[in-house]
Amino acid sequence: MLRAVLVDDEVAAIRSLELLLSQVCSDVEVVAVARSGEEALDVVRHFSPDVVFLDIEMPKGSGFDFLQSYPDRTFDVIFITAYNQYAIKAFRFSAVDYILKPIDIDDLERAVGKVRESRKSQMSSRARYYALFENLKSVIPFKLALPNLKGGLIYIDIREVVCFASVADATSIITINDSEVRTTKTLSELESLIDDKHFFRISHDMLINLRCVKEFQKNKGVVQLEGNYTIPVPPDRREMFVELLLVCNKRQE
Repeated sequence: MLRAVLVDDEVAAIRSLELLLSQVCSDVEVVAVARSGEEALDVVRHFSPDVVFLDIEMPKGSGFDFLQSYPDRTFDVIFITAYNQYAIKAFRFSAVDYILKPIDIDDLERAVGKVRESRKSQMSSRARYYALFENLKSVIPFKLALPNLKGGLIYIDIREVVCFASVADATSIITINDSEVRTTKTLSELESLIDDKHFFRISHDMLINLRCVKEFQKNKGVVQLEGNYTIPVPPDRREMFVELLLVCNKRQE
């Protein structure tokens, strides 16, 4: 059995993870939970777990602050967090994996599998870095946790976003299934987050997903997107739009 400690300031997140582990990882025994990095210090010293499932942003010290107290730790670490901006920093702590909320069951099973291998073979730091890097390449670039208008978070996969559009004091996010959610992030902030992910600033108030372009009517100067959205392309943006669209299409071939 793998002895596990769960560290997260949200009770619902802890309960959800406990449930998922009981369903798909029968060899993981949750021996204790902690609601802060400070509390986790005592819990981990007392229970000596094999693995710690660790949130990053918590009261009374971040997950990274907690890990700095264990320079020679004997337990493995799986980060489970809503925030993707800490991914690179995770390398410094030789984490086994870095999973974004909401948790995908396949991601969780894979991460626990890495812990099993680590405990059996005493995986080297180099191997840990490589395993984490491979996961980051496929997961981190596409998942975002964004603040909503109620002070909470919304989770999106940018591959499913047709466009981002400025509306009043928010940004509307339209997805391929024709749903809409709103975030307090500005269009410029989103543009920096999804840099080089096939999005194009087609106008001052809109970012479109080049993967969702169905047709560009050059004579009319409009582009048709998935969901039958028709967007005008300003004359001064058309040349760059066509160039980037061709690059996007070539990468998808």
